[in-house]
Amino acid sequence: MAVYITLLCGAILPSFFTRINENERRKKTYLVFIFSLIALVSALRSINIGVDTRQFCNAYLEIGYLNWDRALALRYEPGFILLCKLLNLISADFQLLLIVSSGFVAFSTARFILKNSDDIAISSFVFFCMFFAQSMNLMRQYLALGVLLFGINLIKEKKYFKFLLVSLAAMMFHYSAIICLIYFFLYKIKIKKGMLLALSGVMVVILLNFRQIMFLIYQFELFNKYSGYIGGRFDTADSTRWVKMAIALLILIFFLINTKEKEDEKGIKHNFIVNLLLAWAMIETLATNSYIFTRIAPYLDFIAIIAIPKALSSIKEKKIKTVFIIIIYAVMIAYFVVSRMINISRVMPYNFYWEV
Repeated sequence: MAVYITLLCGAILPSFFTRINENERRKKTYLVFIFSLIALVSALRSINIGVDTRQFCNAYLEIGYLNWDRALALRYEPGFILLCKLLNLISADFQLLLIVSSGFVAFSTARFILKNSDDIAISSFVFFCMFFAQSMNLMRQYLALGVLLFGINLIKEKKYFKFLLVSLAAMMFHYSAIICLIYFFLYKIKIKKGMLLALSGVMVVILLNFRQIMFLIYQFELFNKYSGYIGGRFDTADSTRWVKMAIALLILIFFLINTKEKEDEKGIKHNFIVNLLLAWAMIETLATNSYIFTRIAPYLDFIAIIAIPKALSSIKEKKIKTVFIIIIYAVMIAYFVVSRMINISRVMPYNFYWEV
């Protein structure tokens, strides 16, 4: 726990003593500092940290010994297999996989924050409290998300074909990244009251017919490989997801109350953030019925690291803004402490790789 507390303090304290957001140089210095620490903690973790870490490390060793034909026949996506093959040319030690994947996720996240956040300190803090432990578990999903974060602004620039290529590259690390194709739709539409009521009705229908719908989804070739999850540990209800669903809705309401769409807005479009937050809340609701939906959440929930500081920056009254900042810090710390205590991602107690 001491390692995580140190990182937590590293994310908070600098913002109290310097105006981090004052210029680009300070922003970059802070992001390099905090995300270097995040990358190091993730890269130097032992094989026991993270539910799936041991599985990926064993896969790294297996892929290194197999020829290409046999390696590609494994259950892993081609991008992950290619990465393991290339890294095995350097070293057969699976720690290299953890180092490279951790460094890439940290770099892509820091870059995304630098380009899109109104307050990089708060964005970094939210990422650490809510998503860092998750990134040490869902390696392939976060590699896919890292690829997406490099290209997400292409949608606003109307470079749709390039974003499609980025999406396909992300899918090479985890097929669940196909969900990012809805970004085209979420970027265009504006949710109104009538549509919100319709979506609520659709969610009720889905929840009432959840098992039958999942069975139909598994019939598609792309998802057929996951049909084995039926009745397994990924097909169980996860009541803890209600907490994340509540957080998603609270962030959505907070964002809607304090922000308005502007014609000349910079960064990620207002209604795109709203739609991603709403989609995130819906996915978390589905995850209360089946844990497998948590695999989709990272392609939606990442927007919280942008939405929260954007909403805060729109509050003009200094005292009110300070109160909200304190509340957000308190909620994030509470989530951080409780999630570590529950230890769903199995990141406690932390061990460096040389301690095993």
